[in-house]
Amino acid sequence: MAAPELRVHAAAYGVELAGLAQRHAVRRSDARMLLRWSERWRASALTVPAVRPPDDRELAGELAALRNVVQRLDAARAADASTDRLEQERRRLEAAIRSRTRRTTGAAQGPADDADIVPELIAGLGDHRLVELTVLDGHLYAVTVAGHRVRMTAVGPVDAAVREVELARFMLRRLARGRPPAGALAALDAAGRRLQEALLGPVAA
Repeated sequence: MAAPELRVHAAAYGVELAGLAQRHAVRRSDARMLLRWSERWRASALTVPAVRPPDDRELAGELAALRNVVQRLDAARAADASTDRLEQERRRLEAAIRSRTRRTTGAAQGPADDADIVPELIAGLGDHRLVELTVLDGHLYAVTVAGHRVRMTAVGPVDAAVREVELARFMLRRLARGRPPAGALAALDAAGRRLQEALLGPVAA
């Protein structure tokens, strides 16, 4: 198999791994973990065009095992049971999957794949504020970084945000065609507030 194809396949598995970790972070209400893996998801998704993953049985098996461990972790937390061994197994599987995909993509990516970018990102923001939006299973989540603190907020359904975006675009196109009808600017202002609420939820306050 050619090197570009291998990179495509590895990136596809990287996207799946990041998605599993994002869901785990949401269940744990772990804002830093969600931010870290959202950045990894973005990096993997933008590396190459999406394609069907390869027939790599060992890697597919590791991903299936990771899904199972994540489900068992959720069940253990719900039962207030110990999760130490399951967390250790989760970390082992994630490391094995990253190692396998790195061998596929080549050594150029190196150990940087394992680095936690969150501390560097926070330091680089200074007095500025970051709001990162992430979509998981049809729901929108906002991760905010401000004053060296990271918070996660469940915003709402993606469909609601999409509807407000389409409505705002329609109203802007209508206004661009000529003199706005009576009340159009007030309606657009109201649409903007609804769009802000749909995209940012409580973060917009």
